[in-house]
Amino acid sequence: MTQAPAHRQQPIQRRVAPIGSATKEHRRVLLSLADVLRGLLDGGSLETIDGIGKSLEEAGTRIAITGRAGSGFARMANVIAGRPRLLPSTAPPKTVTVARITFDDANEPGSAARFQFFDTPDWQEILVAGGRLRPDLEDEERLALLDRVDREVEEMRTRAFMRLGDDFHKMMGAEHRIEELTAPVAARYLGAEVDQNDEHLPPRARFADITAEAQLYVHQTPFAESASVLVTPGFDDGFRVREERTAMILERCDLCIAVISADEPMTADTREMLELLTARMGERLMVLLDHDPSSRARVDRNVLRSVVAGFCSERLNGLEIPVVLCSSIEAERGLMAQSGALHEDPRPILDAANLTGIIRAIEEALFWGPGLEANEAAADALLDVAEREMEVLGRKIAIIRDRRERIRRGEQLTVDEVTRRTQAREGISEMTDAARAALEQRLSQLWGKARTDGLRLLREQAEAVAEGKLTGAGSDQTLRNARAPLSMVLERRLRDLLDEHRAEILLRLDEDRSALLAHLTNADVFESVPAVLQNAVALELDVSHALGPIRDASVHETSPDELKQRGDDRMRRLMVPYQTIVEKVTEDATLALGQAARSKLTQMSEAAHERLEQQSDAANPQAVLTTMVSRHMAIGTVIGKLGAYQSATARGRGPLAP
Repeated sequence: MTQAPAHRQQPIQRRVAPIGSATKEHRRVLLSLADVLRGLLDGGSLETIDGIGKSLEEAGTRIAITGRAGSGFARMANVIAGRPRLLPSTAPPKTVTVARITFDDANEPGSAARFQFFDTPDWQEILVAGGRLRPDLEDEERLALLDRVDREVEEMRTRAFMRLGDDFHKMMGAEHRIEELTAPVAARYLGAEVDQNDEHLPPRARFADITAEAQLYVHQTPFAESASVLVTPGFDDGFRVREERTAMILERCDLCIAVISADEPMTADTREMLELLTARMGERLMVLLDHDPSSRARVDRNVLRSVVAGFCSERLNGLEIPVVLCSSIEAERGLMAQSGALHEDPRPILDAANLTGIIRAIEEALFWGPGLEANEAAADALLDVAEREMEVLGRKIAIIRDRRERIRRGEQLTVDEVTRRTQAREGISEMTDAARAALEQRLSQLWGKARTDGLRLLREQAEAVAEGKLTGAGSDQTLRNARAPLSMVLERRLRDLLDEHRAEILLRLDEDRSALLAHLTNADVFESVPAVLQNAVALELDVSHALGPIRDASVHETSPDELKQRGDDRMRRLMVPYQTIVEKVTEDATLALGQAARSKLTQMSEAAHERLEQQSDAANPQAVLTTMVSRHMAIGTVIGKLGAYQSATARGRGPLAP
């Protein structure tokens, strides 16, 4: 029975949870605790909580699959995806193509693909360099290997030209988008050359030699959240470009799955590959021993499993990584039977392939590795924020209670409190004076710059009119004079200038607001802070009204020819009304902005002084204290839950409900 197209295939209905379920559940618990904290905190702590939440929500899963060249490890990616023959199991002998399978329902409906071709310089570099040859080879071996690489390069070049013909140079650097991805289409971009007399095999790999990267979009179903599976070029003892490209991919991955043949003893090449992977990935590595049912090799797979596990553990200082026995060929066959492409019972085939064992091993490797690492980092960050807020709240509550008790007994403020308040009062006054002086200097600079720039633009535009460069868009006399272009240029420039300086003044006033709040905090005045000190500064300035005279300016409608004839005298007469308008607009706008800024600064300073004096001779309202105590208790509950979460994960248990 013919296989169904890949875009119509449904993922395997597994008896185990989707990959990443446990990590996602832990993340859900942490996000819920972050939401609780968000309602109890304010200020800079809120930004920290939002950052932690964003990092958790954006977290995804990145898995790399690699192995020795020619081992068919791409088939294992098909198995994990639950889509048999999505990728061809064999690739061209000198390929360095990276295939990225993105599992996310939000990307595109069904399956689609994007194939990016090498541009000419990159492709030529790969062909000519031939990879980094092994440094341990003797001279004769090195020469023999170089000869082999040269032959492969020539074969690859010839093959690409024969397949593409005159289109070869047009294809370099191009991109193909595929709306419907099928196995024959994938083979055209990613597969190796096959015997065209065999009707059951996909067609010749027309673009495989020049494909740099393949991006495949599929359903998220095999995973609990968005994920990427990257099929690397793998390892080749002669063509080391594969290894270099693979190493670049592994740096960005959470887990590396190395596929090794279970039908032969552990070879020197396999040992070299595992040595490189353990050094680069550490505990983020797992090994699948892949068995071919048609193989006649007699290998004790349990012994091989022990040998591989021991080899990796020795290089990881005693740490163990998963080593799983499986069969990707049987797994693909079982998936095809499950989809109805084969008339067989899929259950015994999938059990023999140990597909459940593969999925469970990946799930555990992700959970106890990068998933747990990211979640624990988020839990530690949440706990740090909560404990700091608890400490601050506890100190504030103690100060308020002590102050209320002393006022109840008729006692006066302590020497320390008086000192702190005196320092705060002086600090508020000094800061206000410094801010006002800086503001006046900024406004003076603004007026001078706006006037200078306006007059400079005025002269430049008038000169352009006199030289006949601004002639308008037609023969209409009103479009040929200086009024329309000059008005627009001046208005646009002055508007930009005022907005720019308004942004600078707003930034300075917000810094002053933070400084005032710091003085109040140092004086233990931190309850019921006025809104003018809590909210960001906003200055209103009607720039359109201030620039109105420029738009409404009336200038004698004089043609450029007339201006040119009358020379500088006429140009100066033209500039007179505009010069008056420029000076008036810059003065009015600067005064309006200065008045708004001075008012805001005075308002902030008076609010700070008023709050300081109020707290000097009166107790805090009971409601404020009650609110603080409630927040303190609620944050303490969150801290307890975060501690319980950390304890549970440390003992290997599931997450606790928030």
